[in-house]
Amino acid sequence: MKKLMLSVLSGVFLVALFAMAQTEVASINIVGYSKTSFPSNRWIMVAANFDKVGGGTNTLLDVFGTNQLRQAGNLTLCDKVTVWNPTTQKYQTYAQYTDGVFYKANTGVEWGSGIVANASIPVGTAMWVVPGAGASSNKTLNVMGQVVLVATQKVDIIPGWQMVSYPFTSDMALSNSGFFASGAARAGNLTLCDKVTIWSGTNYQTYALYTDQKWYLANDGVEWAKGIVASNTIGIAQGFWYVSQSNMVWTETNKYLHNL
Repeated sequence: MKKLMLSVLSGVFLVALFAMAQTEVASINIVGYSKTSFPSNRWIMVAANFDKVGGGTNTLLDVFGTNQLRQAGNLTLCDKVTVWNPTTQKYQTYAQYTDGVFYKANTGVEWGSGIVANASIPVGTAMWVVPGAGASSNKTLNVMGQVVLVATQKVDIIPGWQMVSYPFTSDMALSNSGFFASGAARAGNLTLCDKVTIWSGTNYQTYALYTDQKWYLANDGVEWAKGIVASNTIGIAQGFWYVSQSNMVWTETNKYLHNL
């Protein structure tokens, strides 16, 4: 399949509209990128909604490259990437040394052990990106890859909290997601519902699935009782928390495939 460089202006195909104020997405043929503002003083949750260019599964180096994140010998000065492991229910943090290689970095001791770890980042994964200490200005974080062209994607969901992202190269309207069809728990009692929690840029917003198959605002019982239907869109570069009551395979269909 033909791939063109991003600098080529002809044959442009726009996969997704602007997802959020700080995120934009463009694609030329099947190669695309997301561009996100990376503040110097705040964690951001990002997603790699692209396949690996040339095939296979993305790794940390495929997603971030060797010249975007801050590298240092001192762990506190490095930008870090933290990935949630839903099986172990634990975080694993990685940072780049001055050689551009990712190493495990949950602690200073682990960092000092020099454990190389170019972790796999499958489509549907979300990650925290944490700025290193002393960073004085915002920068742009570009995530590149190949537009996802398969018709269906599946993401394993386990009970409890899990960081995930939409497994296609576009935005996702929560109301149009495949969570309900995949078996998400719905209930009138807020404690029994499956939930989605999204960082808006200033605060978290939780949504829960009611018995009518719709998602409602649910930061607490008072908000849930108001019956405010979710109307938001999850952006292409935006990860989020899914809080599940049971094991589930989240199955989504590619809603833009027929436009390619």
